[in-house]
Amino acid sequence: MEYRPELLGRSDTAMEDLTRQQGRKIIEFGERLSKASTAQEKVRIAAELNEFCSQELGGITFMSNGVHKVMGGVGCIPGTSAVMSLFISREQLQKQVLPTLESEDVKNYDRIICAAVGYLNENLWQENEELIDAQEKYGMI
Repeated sequence: MEYRPELLGRSDTAMEDLTRQQGRKIIEFGERLSKASTAQEKVRIAAELNEFCSQELGGITFMSNGVHKVMGGVGCIPGTSAVMSLFISREQLQKQVLPTLESEDVKNYDRIICAAVGYLNENLWQENEELIDAQEKYGMI
């Protein structure tokens, strides 16, 4: 098991920054549409806007900025949750294009999860106070 905190880097302003960036993109669509004169231009812009709305805006509409400051992009409350991923070596990837979960992997997940539950149970009371403070600070409760 390897813990790599840099793989899920957290930024307090990431959601705000992305929201502003996507807002500017919507303004660009509006400016282009306001200048369009042909039906072809209008349809092209409308199609691009539709694609943007259906594929990009979900990244900001699923969570408020305040909640994001506490939970991050993957929705984890610090001290109470974790994200586990199965990584494989380049050598294994060359042999096995689609990674599979082996019985040994399942046993390792079980071992890690059981140890983590014990750790969280022992430390949850102390961290719970910090969590409640953070939730109050960002208006979550």
